[in-house]
Amino acid sequence: MLSFLSMRLVKLVVTLFVVITLVFFATRLSGNAIDFIAGEGLDAQSRSELIAYYGLREDILTQYWRYLRGIVEGEFGLSFTERRPVTQVFWERVGPTLQLIGGAILLTLVVAVPAGIFAAVRRRDASAQGVMTLAFLGYATPNFVLATLLLLVFSYWLQILPSAGNGTWAHYLMPVTALSLTYIAALIRYTRNATLDVLGQDYLRTARAKGLSEREVVIRHVLRNTLITVLSVFGLMVTALVSSGAVVIESIFSWRGIGDLLVRAAIRRDYPVLQFGVLAVAVAVVTINTLIDIAYAWVDPRVRLGARLT
Repeated sequence: MLSFLSMRLVKLVVTLFVVITLVFFATRLSGNAIDFIAGEGLDAQSRSELIAYYGLREDILTQYWRYLRGIVEGEFGLSFTERRPVTQVFWERVGPTLQLIGGAILLTLVVAVPAGIFAAVRRRDASAQGVMTLAFLGYATPNFVLATLLLLVFSYWLQILPSAGNGTWAHYLMPVTALSLTYIAALIRYTRNATLDVLGQDYLRTARAKGLSEREVVIRHVLRNTLITVLSVFGLMVTALVSSGAVVIESIFSWRGIGDLLVRAAIRRDYPVLQFGVLAVAVAVVTINTLIDIAYAWVDPRVRLGARLT
């Protein structure tokens, strides 16, 4: 297990270094941020003072080295547009995003896993086929299309739910639903396939021969072994929720979270906010993946064995 954790730690560090480097240089491809923020009417002296204040007079490699040193020292600079520490600007948006993602994860698990197992156990029933049809439609429809449809139906036609903002429980319903529907559909399909593989195993026939009811077979054997398989793909879904899914949904519903902040920072060329935001998201993603790998290795020792062999 120690060698397994060591390999994951090395991959985590390398991944973060690559992300940090790519984001730093990519953000500077769009030109000088000072010209964009201050406008064309800025006089030469004021422009020169702003460039010196934000350290943009130095060559790109010197800025990169200063940025890496700042990360090590915990200094991430000031926001170009808000003139406040980047960490302060960022942490104000963490709560709403965690609420949105947490609600989507909970809804996905509560709906998708039981529905997928049901669709496998009752695979010849019309109801199970209906579940899979809905799952196929949900998987084929992008979440921004679902979000737009929800807005049209519940905000503009029925006018029973707010179209933007966050604060009350009513504000959560459409963003959480729109964010989770695609992942619910995908997890239903994967859970069904995983359950079908488990249902064909010999030990289930032995359990039935011992007199266990179909309900007991599903709860004691099918559910546990299905979850072991589903755990790996669920980790990828959580990663997608954190890294990209929330960005789109927050923009559509004007949800003042991290995704909305990063979009605005990219538009305004606010380098420090964008760099810190992407770094924080990358840390969250690789940490989640590492925890999922550890959990998967704990429930399935073959993963640890494979890590030692490679």
